[in-house]
Amino acid sequence: LQRWEALRSSSLEGTYATPQELLLFELEPTDPRSARDPANAWREVWNHGRALSVGLELLQELPICNRLIREMHKVLLSGVRGEDKRPGEFRNGQVQSVQHDGSFHHRTSKQGDV
Repeated sequence: LQRWEALRSSSLEGTYATPQELLLFELEPTDPRSARDPANAWREVWNHGRALSVGLELLQELPICNRLIREMHKVLLSGVRGEDKRPGEFRNGQVQSVQHDGSFHHRTSKQGDV
């Protein structure tokens, strides 16, 4: 179930991997060699699953709270695109995902617009 959630959640962000690709990456994680290397997508999907596992572990000692969300977010952005966008911190602006012609487009509002 966690792998399925990781695959589906990643696809909302435009990151795709097959269950077979994810399994192979889990068995032998590799660092991407370029920006176009499919290992980038595999690591993003893998991080979704890892973040869920970390969240479940933390729920043994924490309630659902900001700290739990921030810790999961750190794992989610570890070693992938977006790792320079304040992992483990909340955004100052609102993000909207809008679907146009079968694809998602993200729009971020400025802090004063929220």
